[in-house]
Amino acid sequence: MERTEELKDLTILYVEDDEKISSKLGKILQRSVKRVVSSLTAEEALEIFEKEKSNFDIVITDINLPKMSGLEMAKKMKKMANPQIIVITAYSDKDVFIEAINSGVDKYILKPISIDKLYKTIIDCNKIVDLKKRVRKQNQMLLGQSRQAAMGEMISMIAHQWRQPISNVAMLVSNILLEMDLGELNEDNVKKNLNKINEQVQYLSSTITDFKNFFKPNKQKEMVYLSEIFQDTMKIIKTSIENSNISIKEEHNDDIEIQTYKNQIIQVLLVILKNAQDVLLENSIEKPEIKIKSTKIKNSIFVSIEDNAGGIKLENTDVIFEPYFSTKNEKNGTGLGLYMCKMIIEKHLKGKIWADNTEVGARFNIELFGY
Repeated sequence: MERTEELKDLTILYVEDDEKISSKLGKILQRSVKRVVSSLTAEEALEIFEKEKSNFDIVITDINLPKMSGLEMAKKMKKMANPQIIVITAYSDKDVFIEAINSGVDKYILKPISIDKLYKTIIDCNKIVDLKKRVRKQNQMLLGQSRQAAMGEMISMIAHQWRQPISNVAMLVSNILLEMDLGELNEDNVKKNLNKINEQVQYLSSTITDFKNFFKPNKQKEMVYLSEIFQDTMKIIKTSIENSNISIKEEHNDDIEIQTYKNQIIQVLLVILKNAQDVLLENSIEKPEIKIKSTKIKNSIFVSIEDNAGGIKLENTDVIFEPYFSTKNEKNGTGLGLYMCKMIIEKHLKGKIWADNTEVGARFNIELFGY
């Protein structure tokens, strides 16, 4: 079993309680792959795996281990991550095969170990590992593109937030200059105008802080009230929505507190709200409206955002969360916003997101589990 190009990047965790077999097979494996970490017990292997779960591509284990069996260990590893797991055993009993399948085992090798058979099994597992890596890389690329698109949306929202205050400052300065040119400069009026200018500048400054806080990466979950998340979301987008003459109705339970990645939820809410705003304007709705509701039922938190823009076309309901799908024209849509929302909610926040239609429009639903 020699090192080959197709296996050169593999990292394997090998669990075998027989020191001689562990040493011999570990050396053989080391010739073919990037790295082999050996362990004599399932307990030790679990500790190692928990620390480096993202680094291990394949786990090879004997079933018959002291204290904890290889199958019990495999089941726990599958809950932590999703490595390819190969079990080696002397048992060929049907019940053992069924137990192995239920434990999440991917491949099964009977003793005595054939190196050729093991090598072929590792190659088969590596095909799955390689496919997962490609999918992960593609997802990262798509999320990167979606973040760039979100940045563009943010710049647009900043422009909406700043347009009116800047216009107000320009008007107040013009008033002062006009009084100077006419020789009618009044100290009280100047003070009033300067105070108003200062108020507008403070508003612009607070807007910068809001957006700066939004773009701070969430490295750890934080305890936060759900109402605070909605307040911070509205600080960013409310002016833009209201300038579009769209009314917003909110219904929240102020006592809901969650431990989560705050900015990621805000990002999802902004995408859905911006989409609702766009479709309401595109369809020229006479009395455009967005309703936002949040509640807690048992151990789940539910958030819904609905509009009265007519709803989602039936043929689009199953594909709106797919990458690059967009109902907007090429100039205004990237087709990545809702895909990013799905990735954030389902992969990062361990929740669920879906869309349906009401009598008057579309409704986006978010469920966050375990609260």
